[in-house]
Amino acid sequence: MTANRAERVVAVLAVALGCALTLACGGKSEVDSSPPQATAGDGSGLAGAGPATSSGGPGGSGATSAAGSAGSTLNRELAQSYEQLELEISGGYGPAPCSNEKNIYQMTRVPGHLSWAGCDYSKDPAEAVMGDRPLSETEVESVTQALGKLRVSSAQSCGADAALVTLDVTTHSGVERYADDFYSGCPADGTADRTFVTGLGELDSVLSQLAQ
Repeated sequence: MTANRAERVVAVLAVALGCALTLACGGKSEVDSSPPQATAGDGSGLAGAGPATSSGGPGGSGATSAAGSAGSTLNRELAQSYEQLELEISGGYGPAPCSNEKNIYQMTRVPGHLSWAGCDYSKDPAEAVMGDRPLSETEVESVTQALGKLRVSSAQSCGADAALVTLDVTTHSGVERYADDFYSGCPADGTADRTFVTGLGELDSVLSQLAQ
């Protein structure tokens, strides 16, 4: 073996030995084909983190959803500050009305009291019904919760044959006037100067159950 060849062999062995020692000590070779690891600071690939969204889902901030809710929710104080309310349901396609012609619910918060007048359509012809009774604190709270679910509507609906539902809410500062958004795109008589909302159906359901 010539001297030059021996030197080349020694050099190769030295390089191989150095690489082996580097890997054994926890280092990495100069050529690393493994993918980069995510860190807590870059927000990518973290365990349990979903894609960022604006809907408030897993991994999302929910900022868009919160902003939308804030813009569509009625005055937060309405459900806590109302003193009286009157819900009226009139018109629509159905049996001929009785002498009352419409359903009306009138409620006072303190003391809790409900009065109503309407039609019993289970009778033929429909018969007028009316009544009143005191409400317990629990019953008043059920109305308050339904009132708090009302939402201002931006819909432009123009339906047909449905009853017109309106709500007047009396507070210490005046009367707030609302209407169901079914006719929001083609306002009917009785909706002038009213704010269109969704949620009146649930309030109607609660009041009708209490009107017994």
